[in-house]
Amino acid sequence: MENQSIVSHFFLVGFTISVELQFFLFVVFFCIYLLTVTANVAIITLVRVDNRLHTPMYFFLSQLSFLEIWYTSSIAPELLINLAGWKDISFPGCLSQMYFYFSLGSTEFFLLGVMAIDRYLAICNPLRYPTLMNGQVCVQATAACWSVAFLSVFFLILLISRLTFCQPGVINHFFCDIPPLLKLSCTDTFVEQIVVFFFACIIILTSLFCTIVSYVFIVSTISKIPSTKGRKKAFSTCVSHFTVVTILYGTVIFIYVRPSVSDPLNVNKIMGVFNTVVTPLLNPLIYCLRNKEVKEALRKVINRKRWQIGNMRACWDQSYTGLAAVTDKLVEAFGPADCAAFPPSVTAGEMKKHKAEQYRLQIASPPAPLCHPAFFDWSSCSTDQRTALCSCPMTPTHRKHACDCSLGSLHCCLHCCQDPSAMAGSFCDTDFDVDLYNPFN
Repeated sequence: MENQSIVSHFFLVGFTISVELQFFLFVVFFCIYLLTVTANVAIITLVRVDNRLHTPMYFFLSQLSFLEIWYTSSIAPELLINLAGWKDISFPGCLSQMYFYFSLGSTEFFLLGVMAIDRYLAICNPLRYPTLMNGQVCVQATAACWSVAFLSVFFLILLISRLTFCQPGVINHFFCDIPPLLKLSCTDTFVEQIVVFFFACIIILTSLFCTIVSYVFIVSTISKIPSTKGRKKAFSTCVSHFTVVTILYGTVIFIYVRPSVSDPLNVNKIMGVFNTVVTPLLNPLIYCLRNKEVKEALRKVINRKRWQIGNMRACWDQSYTGLAAVTDKLVEAFGPADCAAFPPSVTAGEMKKHKAEQYRLQIASPPAPLCHPAFFDWSSCSTDQRTALCSCPMTPTHRKHACDCSLGSLHCCLHCCQDPSAMAGSFCDTDFDVDLYNPFN
């Protein structure tokens, strides 16, 4: 040991394959990573925007999706960097990666256990469920999952950081995992191996025990439902969660819950890829494909976006047509000598052309659908437009009506409603009667 130097950087072996195959895996894993982040963000967005999904079950699902984004982000970027050829990682970076990886993984196990208890309460105690699993309880349970996991792993990483690692610092894995890292220690790691083993048993098997017990009661309750339709409906709320639990626990127990860390690690690499890259993508897909409410919410959001895009285009076209008509009326009403915004030397034709070009540029890239009065703001009028509207001869009532309209904006100034509240929330009409609302007539 005296001839060996202390390690400050580690070399991650990764996958010992050809360069062409590494490039292929880089593209595949990069696409999977992007799909994982996108799918989980979509789940979070759906739960947030759809009122039907504002229930404890979907609150925990959104938390799981949020966790999956960070869980896969703690490993996938390092995997991609490794495949690209950069295989070195510093000792602090290695400890940081282990901390976040195991903290987020432990949080996921706790959260899945809480989700199993939530399904147990919803099926076995439906009358008391709203009281037992209210919003405050959901937040407290989620906070407890995150806090306990991060604090527990902190002490585990602190124990490993006290070890001494000597040259050569070669880790036979694509990320800093505990079993291959312990093999590089210069000192005896028997105590650390025992601690890691019992830590994995406590975290994984405890949450698994809660999940199994919950499902035993769930199956017992469902079997007592007289109607077949009722049994299918009750069990459908648990299928997605049960599938995710089976996949996750199966892979993690195979990797970590074993009495020895000296087994060959090549199989662990494959299982590690499945656990850290593939599983986070499967979770949102499972919940979307197996859950009717999530599919309906997704379909509703897609249809709404299509309608908004189509309606926005139609509104912009209508707004341009309507404002062009109002522009002609405004120019006819003003006259170059009557309005302080334009010098007397400017002809009516030049002013009309100038104003029409201003409106065309404004409509070309509107900040919001201009035909919806709720989006209007008086501040969007330019100084010339305000002067043109407010300084020309009109009665005080008309001036106040045009310049102080509560809905504001150019459209409101030219076409202000006698009752602004009646206009809010409705869409514009290109065939509106200019003479009816035009204060200049």
